Amino acid sequence: MQSPENWTLINAQVDLLLMHGEAGIEHLVLRNTTDAAMRRFVALIEWPPHLIQKYPIPADQAQAALDDYFKGTKAAWGIADFLAQCSEAEIPQWIRDACMALKKACTTAPAAIEELAAAVASAPAN
Repeated sequence: MQSPENWTLINAQVDLLLMHGEAGIEHLVLRNTTDAAMRRFVALIEWPPHLIQKYPIPADQAQAALDDYFKGTKAAWGIADFLAQCSEAEIPQWIRDACMALKKACTTAPAAIEELAAAVASAPAN
């Protein structure tokens, strides 16, 4: 989340501002996906030893365990791997809307980009 001052500075520098209301991409994903998607992913991955110590049965605390896992795998595409195993309905709506806005922005005249940015900004974070 950005302060109003930072939001204004960032918005002035970009053509399409895509900013969600959660405190990190991990929270956006985990708070807006399904338990089934989390449990499925928990069973698919090889857990690092330090997280197995903290969460001996990760499925019992899937959201918390995945939050720690995602924070530790930012450079290793942990969230991307999670989203890749999701059905479209399990992908958070904000991400789906942002993808559509990006697609449209790449194929739309520059004047329409402001309208797209406003639509994404007003969309809920789920």
